Amino acid sequence: MRDIHYKTKFGVRPSGQDSYASVTAYYNLMGICSGDSFLSETDRAKLFCKLSTKPHPFFILNPIKLEVRSWSPYVAVFHEAIPKSILGYFWSSTVSLFLNATNPTTEILKTQSGEAVNILEDLNVPDDPRDGVKYRIKPAMSVAHFTDEQAGERFLNYAEMLTALNVKGEGADTFRVNQYLHGNPLRIHCDHLQGHNDAFTEEQGDRIVSFLVFLTSPEVGGGTAFPNLGFKVEPAMGTVIYWDSALTDGSCDFRMAHEGCYAAHGLRWTSVKLIRQKANILKKTCSTREGYWNNDY
Repeated sequence: MRDIHYKTKFGVRPSGQDSYASVTAYYNLMGICSGDSFLSETDRAKLFCKLSTKPHPFFILNPIKLEVRSWSPYVAVFHEAIPKSILGYFWSSTVSLFLNATNPTTEILKTQSGEAVNILEDLNVPDDPRDGVKYRIKPAMSVAHFTDEQAGERFLNYAEMLTALNVKGEGADTFRVNQYLHGNPLRIHCDHLQGHNDAFTEEQGDRIVSFLVFLTSPEVGGGTAFPNLGFKVEPAMGTVIYWDSALTDGSCDFRMAHEGCYAAHGLRWTSVKLIRQKANILKKTCSTREGYWNNDY
């Protein structure tokens, strides 16, 4: 029966909240993580890889390996873009925080104003009002948030050079490191808040861009799958995935529902920066094509 359902549902692109909360979405996720794909030949013909010197002059001397995986919505992969020297510093902070915390999700950190807050207030905890949050990974994932100081200036500078956006301070949420344990359930989600404001929305706006860095290179599995787009990105330490979480009108782009694939051999560790709207209103601009963001790489 499962095979019959898979054959009838795999490749169907659900819309709205069904993009992460439907049976079809999970069959898509299962198939993509297992190695299947449903990109059309027309879509494949539009994609490309190149050495890019944009969007920062630094990359003129150090070109980045850019792969465009989708144009609409936009998904770009910067292969091994974060140098290991930078990741080494970040890793030392990461391991220290996880080892010293009995439960990393209860770490206390300082906000930009200096006020101490519990990071559970900014996590997708079970009582989060957003629809679909109940489908998130909870029991099998450890999470820790890092202030800008903990993440390190060089890491943040690289993130800003790659995105051409403000990611420091109120430009984005804190860096969130996800440690996925073996056997974790697969749960699909969108990064956009979908109208359910958190404590930072009024001052910072909604989340419009997602910036994910692979901190490990699992031997088997461990990629990031996009069930509505029909593909996954394979993990490699230092590789970055950049995608637009919002439509040009600021609403949630449900096509960008995603989730991590199970790491059958090795560990999947990722770091995510969710970039906010207000600090980037002059940097994140619309294209001359209606409904498209300007992503000039």
